[in-house]
Amino acid sequence: MIAVLLLIYPLTDTLRVYILRARSGTSPFLPDRRHLHHKLIDKGYSHVKASILISFLSISVLIFGFVISLLISNIDLSSILFEGVNLITTILIILAYMIFLYFKFFDLKILK
Repeated sequence: MIAVLLLIYPLTDTLRVYILRARSGTSPFLPDRRHLHHKLIDKGYSHVKASILISFLSISVLIFGFVISLLISNIDLSSILFEGVNLITTILIILAYMIFLYFKFFDLKILK
């Protein structure tokens, strides 16, 4: 379970970039700067600060999923709820990223 939670960010980011590349007509296997860490670096964050932000995101998802799994004692129900939480968390991460880009929250220079 913890391994799946740790992989939520990389898998979500990879899937998002793959979809963006496919929609724009470019090969999904060619490199570009559409990943979240590249976006943060392009907005002026250092590599270290961008990595810390992404790490906090991954850790918060891990803690959230772990707490939910502790609250559920039935294994079958826990598995179903766990998958639902993963799906909802992934959707929320993508929506938050799109909102940040739309309102240009990354330009606030909070962590610079």
